[in-house]
Amino acid sequence: MNNPSDPRSISGNIVKVVYRDGRNDLWLGTFGKGLNRFEKKTGKFIHYNHNPNDPQSLTHENIWAILEDSGSNFWVGTLGDGFNLFDVKSGKAIRYISDFSNPNSIIHPLITIIFEDSRKNLWIGTEGGLDLFKPEKNKFYHYRHSDTTATSISNNLISCIFEDSHKNLWIGTDGGGMNKLKDDLKGFSVVSVVDGLPNNSIQAIQEDDENCLWISTRGGISRYNLNTGHIVNFDRFDGLPGNEFNGNSSLHAKNGKLYFGSSQGLCSFFPNQIERDTTFPTLVFTSLKVYNSTVETSRKYNNRIIINKNISFAEQIHLSYKENVFALEFSALEYSAPSKIKYRYLLEGFNNNWTITDHTQRSTTYTNLEGGNYKFILCSTNAEGEWNPVPVTIEIIIDPPYWKTLWFRILLILLLIGIIFIIYIYNIERHRQKLREESLRNEKEIVRQRNDELRSEIASSTMLIAQKNEVLQQVITKLGELGPINNKSELNESISLLNKEIDRDSYWEQFHYNFDRVYMNLLTRLKDNFPEMTRTNLKLCAYLRLNLSSKEIASLLNITVSGIDKARNRLRKKLNLEPNVDLYDFLLKF
Repeated sequence: MNNPSDPRSISGNIVKVVYRDGRNDLWLGTFGKGLNRFEKKTGKFIHYNHNPNDPQSLTHENIWAILEDSGSNFWVGTLGDGFNLFDVKSGKAIRYISDFSNPNSIIHPLITIIFEDSRKNLWIGTEGGLDLFKPEKNKFYHYRHSDTTATSISNNLISCIFEDSHKNLWIGTDGGGMNKLKDDLKGFSVVSVVDGLPNNSIQAIQEDDENCLWISTRGGISRYNLNTGHIVNFDRFDGLPGNEFNGNSSLHAKNGKLYFGSSQGLCSFFPNQIERDTTFPTLVFTSLKVYNSTVETSRKYNNRIIINKNISFAEQIHLSYKENVFALEFSALEYSAPSKIKYRYLLEGFNNNWTITDHTQRSTTYTNLEGGNYKFILCSTNAEGEWNPVPVTIEIIIDPPYWKTLWFRILLILLLIGIIFIIYIYNIERHRQKLREESLRNEKEIVRQRNDELRSEIASSTMLIAQKNEVLQQVITKLGELGPINNKSELNESISLLNKEIDRDSYWEQFHYNFDRVYMNLLTRLKDNFPEMTRTNLKLCAYLRLNLSSKEIASLLNITVSGIDKARNRLRKKLNLEPNVDLYDFLLKF
């Protein structure tokens, strides 16, 4: 203890670092009172302090780190103004002061630890990053945290540095977990609470004889298996004096015992005597909630039983789309160390990534899940942090709304096919109708053309007959006007033959057939409706329908023009026509 009246007592009572050098001398760094060397022979202390007027004195009175390297160089780090290469014999120092405007100076003035690895690299941990110092080059290589570089150091506040038996360098940070330096010295991999540490404030690191790192933190002590990466955490419930441990306060004794200093006292143990609990706790579902209401066993909700047995034993949950916001609660039946249990779960069919939680979060909620079949898979660790390889599962069935069911989709598809088929049939029928109409038009056009031809033929043949009869009549008249003829009987015979030629009806049958074809069976219909009509009457109707003149008709019928009027009157009587009915109009409309 410091004795103000004794200048050879320790210079200050707040000791931050204790170090034994190669000569077995004990060195103590104090807070605000400089560096002390203890003389075993005299039991007295020699003081080395900062002197602002002496550029060869230590740079600061807050001594935080001491190291004698493999070349017997003595290094002293201060929490305030860099670090010093200290000459033990002369008590003089070469100062390495931080200068933020000089990138070649030490990275930060607050030194937390100085460490030399097996490759003789000198590492300096600060509160502003990590430095690799090459004394022969008088050059510092800086390692700072960067949010844009995934392999940068996880935090700038360096708390401890340790090299394991495989020559891996581990950098402890106060807030970023533990960093492992890559072999090329160009990046780090991180072990943090995400990987199972109880806290990201690393205070000290030691290695046991079974290839495991023991890490003190502000949340207890952790065992990290270098081969598997498995982490087991220990806290005050396991017998530790407390969960808060001190920085760089650790020791691996020659007998294998580990020592860690905490805020509640010293903790020591043999790692190989720590009993392991490898049994896995029973994992059960404790509750099912739908819209924050606990579901009761065998009770109907919306005319459906959601679970037909206690949720702890249920194998299936049956929900409708109206009940697709639900929460599952679960627990591991571990009573000796429940705080060490972790959980991981996933909902197969929804998310195939594990969600990991600790003992404080033993439930999960799902909202607005689509209809379908899901499987909830749940695992837990034991007190050692090992995952149970046999999970518990529960099937979750969510009935979709009817408009999302398979049968409804099939119905829609069939309906769509039906509509398409109807449209197809309609288009085909419309196309056929167009073809029929076009064919009918073509047929009508052919019939029209044929009828025109027949009309022309009938008109032509009728006119030819009329002309023939007129010529024959003229011949008969001329013959009658001749004078005395020697053989009058021969003359009369010739006239008789000509008259027969005029009256001959041999052409009538063909005329009748062609006329009815053109004028829709007019003559046949007249005969059917008025049976008393004679051939002469029918001829007169045909000629009238052809709109021939009285003279032309008289020639065809071989009667006088005046006889045509009489024939018309007789025809009107047979047709029972009123006086005001025009005969041509009647025939036109009949």
